[in-house]
Amino acid sequence: MAEDFSQGQVRVIGVLELLGAIGIILPVALDIVPILSGAAAAGLVLTMLGAAATHGKRGEFPMLVPNVVLGELAGFVAYSHLL
Repeated sequence: MAEDFSQGQVRVIGVLELLGAIGIILPVALDIVPILSGAAAAGLVLTMLGAAATHGKRGEFPMLVPNVVLGELAGFVAYSHLL
């Protein structure tokens, strides 16, 4: 995957995933605006959709499984916190 993206883009993707994980955990753990966990999870759903599209375009179909599973888990968190 890295050869399709610049080093800066790979770093941005990594930072977004790290911030999404922190954004899911901290608001609920600290009881500070828990709805932010849902927003972070929704962002991770979008990230997983982009990852799945990239893997599909490259023909890396076995790598779609983790994207789908992580996207569904993030979707569940988003759904449970935003509704």
